[in-house]
Amino acid sequence: MELTVTSVVALVTLILGQITKKLGWVNKKFIPYQNLVIGLLSGVICWLVELEPNILVAMLSCLIASYGAGGLYDNLTISKENEEDAED
Repeated sequence: MELTVTSVVALVTLILGQITKKLGWVNKKFIPYQNLVIGLLSGVICWLVELEPNILVAMLSCLIASYGAGGLYDNLTISKENEEDAED
């Protein structure tokens, strides 16, 4: 199995997501900050395991991935809510 930036971001997201759900730390308005932490932590991990030799590039790549995933989830959630409102 090849370790990639995407798999590191997914793993960190899964772990932090489960921790925050179990402990109830983050509500919806703080999710962008959680994505920031996920991106930075994933970037450091990618740099430490030498997926990317430049720490800034690693952090930027992981930040883009984590915010992109969060934005995609928000768009899907909003479109589902709009469909439900249109049916009512």
